[in-house]
Amino acid sequence: MQTDSRPTLVIVGNGMVGYKFCEKLVENGANTQFRIVVFGEERIPAYDRVHLTEFFGRADSDDLLLAPEDWYAENGIELHLDVSVESVDREQQVVHASNNFRLEYDKLVFATGSYPFVPSIEGATLPGVFVYRTIDDLKEIEDYSRNVKSAAAIGGGLLGLEVTRALGISREEGGIETHIVHRSTHLMSRQLNADAAAILQNKVEEMDIQVHLNKQTTHITADGKTRVLHFTDGPPLAVEMVVISAGIRPRDELARASNLVCSVEGGIKVNNVLQTSDADIYAIGECASHKGTFYGLVSPGYKMAEVLAQNLTETRKRSGKPFQRFEGGDISTTLKLMGVDVAVFGEYRSEDARIDFANSDVYRQLVHRDGKFVGATVVGIWREMGKVQQAVAANQRIWFWNAWRFQWKGKLWREQNMQGVQNWSEDTVVCNCIGVKRGELSHACAAGCSTVAALSETTGAATVCGTCRPLLEELIIELPTVSSQREYSPHLLHSWKGLLGASLIGLLLVLLIYFSKPIPFSTTAQNFHHIIDALWRDNFWKQVTGYTLLGFFVFALILSLRKRWQRFSFGDFGTWRLVHALIGVGTLIFLGAHTGFRFGNNLNQILMVSFLVLNLVGTLAGGVTVLAAKQRNGAKVHRWQNWLIRAHTVLFWPLPILILFHIIAVYYF
Repeated sequence: MQTDSRPTLVIVGNGMVGYKFCEKLVENGANTQFRIVVFGEERIPAYDRVHLTEFFGRADSDDLLLAPEDWYAENGIELHLDVSVESVDREQQVVHASNNFRLEYDKLVFATGSYPFVPSIEGATLPGVFVYRTIDDLKEIEDYSRNVKSAAAIGGGLLGLEVTRALGISREEGGIETHIVHRSTHLMSRQLNADAAAILQNKVEEMDIQVHLNKQTTHITADGKTRVLHFTDGPPLAVEMVVISAGIRPRDELARASNLVCSVEGGIKVNNVLQTSDADIYAIGECASHKGTFYGLVSPGYKMAEVLAQNLTETRKRSGKPFQRFEGGDISTTLKLMGVDVAVFGEYRSEDARIDFANSDVYRQLVHRDGKFVGATVVGIWREMGKVQQAVAANQRIWFWNAWRFQWKGKLWREQNMQGVQNWSEDTVVCNCIGVKRGELSHACAAGCSTVAALSETTGAATVCGTCRPLLEELIIELPTVSSQREYSPHLLHSWKGLLGASLIGLLLVLLIYFSKPIPFSTTAQNFHHIIDALWRDNFWKQVTGYTLLGFFVFALILSLRKRWQRFSFGDFGTWRLVHALIGVGTLIFLGAHTGFRFGNNLNQILMVSFLVLNLVGTLAGGVTVLAAKQRNGAKVHRWQNWLIRAHTVLFWPLPILILFHIIAVYYF
């Protein structure tokens, strides 16, 4: 009998992060290098916990599955469902599972996730009192809710609001009176400040959901069918059903029993390559503690899964490439809670300077440091939200006019500057959960994705919380047809070759003018050189070349306003950018004719250097623009492009003053 000679990789846990890890292993070819064995405690394969409340009212949970059971077998992965790992013998490298299942491993990955935190409340195990975490939990809640008229959720965080949403679905069908009981001073106290939470609370209460704040439940008693919640102060609350959703804790009990180092606050300690205190054991997702942080969000878990899957492949080891490192997860969150948009970006809890805008429907707060965006908090609809997220990620500068407009109107940019998602920069994150950028989505469209479902399947966008789905729909509807194009980039569909050529010619002319010796004046009238000599000796030809230069300059100045003058709609942006580059080439040709490569002195020298530096930066900006358009994931290139374009603009505007003084000096001195 032949045995499998491949090393064995055991994955303990088959939640969302465990499945993502399997998916990434398959993408990296690790399923051919390892015998991969997965243990899942639940009776069904990994499913979408983020949309768990949508299971209410459904007879079949298959729609929530991330992949059918057959997917694992088709990709060479052994999946054991309804089986729990009971112990790990690190010395013998053996896992012991239920039903006396014993398996030796070479590498072991903990992806055990988290469990619902149940406070020390007497009566928490009474019939009619539930926790909310799994499909089976939700099924029990749904079955029980059919025969009750009132319910309370203990916990006003993300889970509490989600379970209240689920109960609200039953309320719409059967008239359940719903309550949220929260021990803090405001809802979502881990994410929102009091002002933002007040807006959210108003919207929640508009849905006829009663919110009870500053209520610490001491015990629950039964009075027939009624369950009575008793608090440290105030009257008790009588309902017929209670759901405890007071947060989550890392599932690290198996790791602790195996004497792996764990964090005091909870979670299995891992380093930057997700390795535990045992070199052959790793941890990812909500069970892991990285640099003292336990992430209760799926996005950091997905990033961990991607990093570890890449590091475990033999191809990476053989190629000598350095290990991928997990430097920390993005805690930005974009949600639609009970129909209300709630988002936090970047360092939203930082104590840096803040500016706020609020009314009865929305709350918006921006956090800035040294004049740059570092964080944001949003409750309610905000059309600029995607652009704000991009500004925070890029530490974009916030100018005083943006801050003034925000404080008075709640907007950062003028309406005409609000472009559709297809015009966002390539490195703008569209799907926060997976980290999918606009450039990836655009290239997927160029490759033939013509529906939201196809985009989601190809890129992973909108497969977690689904908040970005409207942006994907907008991209599908408004994106130009690019199937005939070999490469796609907004504003540069047909002019990139001309722009590249103009940039290279301009660069050569700048270098020629700068490094060439001045053309000497002719000493005789008997040669051809004497005729060319008239360009810088004859006053008429000096004026011709000089005023042509001035005309080029004025035309280029007008073109710089093309992007900002929305009424000027003739021609597309890419064409006018090419015209701008050709004007630059013409400027350099006439600059050489006007000066004979002489830099002059004082003001003339300053003007000459300014012209050359302006054109040098312009040629570099043109070249980098082409490079950015041709790259699939050019975040760094885009940053260089933005800096060069800004520098080109800054260098452009002093020239009118220098030219004016030059003209005055020529005619009056």
